[in-house]
Amino acid sequence: MKKYWILGVVPLVGVGLWWYGTLPTGSVMAETNGLHAHPIVEIYVSGERIEIPTEIGVGPQYADLPKYGMGGMAMTPIHTHKDVPIIHLEFSGPVSDEDIELRRFFEVWGRDIGSFGALSLMEVNGEVSTTYGSHVMRDGDIIKLFYE
Repeated sequence: MKKYWILGVVPLVGVGLWWYGTLPTGSVMAETNGLHAHPIVEIYVSGERIEIPTEIGVGPQYADLPKYGMGGMAMTPIHTHKDVPIIHLEFSGPVSDEDIELRRFFEVWGRDIGSFGALSLMEVNGEVSTTYGSHVMRDGDIIKLFYE
């Protein structure tokens, strides 16, 4: 009986350890089976709204990155379309909070969160926030960044 118990448990533990090893490290899991969310990001410099470009994270320059290929169209899991200021978060598989931090959007854009000047105020859903680049974007968030 002991032999059969070991033969059943050892493979289960092995599979569990393998799965655990595939998860992103160093942060809390946001989702284990993909994520599809749409926060809104608005940027204001000296009171003037800055237009976020369309097709950030979309294009042939992403084609060589296997995890970003989506049905022949190359795009990163964080991207924009023509409906900006909506940011598209479209991940498959495990997603950590770190993967969906606001700074990740700026990285895909090729900009730094401080590249518009001194960030004087950040609002998330109408509330002042000091999380800045480490803010974990969620579906329906309205994120406003005000620069001097």
